[in-house]
Amino acid sequence: MQRSLPARAPEPADNPSTPAKITLGRLLFFDPILSATQTVACATCHHPKFAWADRRATPLDPLLKKLNLDAEDAQRGLSCRD
Repeated sequence: MQRSLPARAPEPADNPSTPAKITLGRLLFFDPILSATQTVACATCHHPKFAWADRRATPLDPLLKKLNLDAEDAQRGLSCRD
């Protein structure tokens, strides 16, 4: 049996989305200052054009490359910042 994701993710009742939160999220997603080197944003790899997927086999961030972490490790949270 094939299951699909809901069209929209459920929101917590005590923390609903607002236009301000959506704008903040968008700004943070596209801002490279959050990366360890302040040179890549989430959107650098997770591009809207590709359904927000990371199509790279290895991470773009030089610090992750230095630690020999692949993109899968980085997505699981095993980054150099942890």
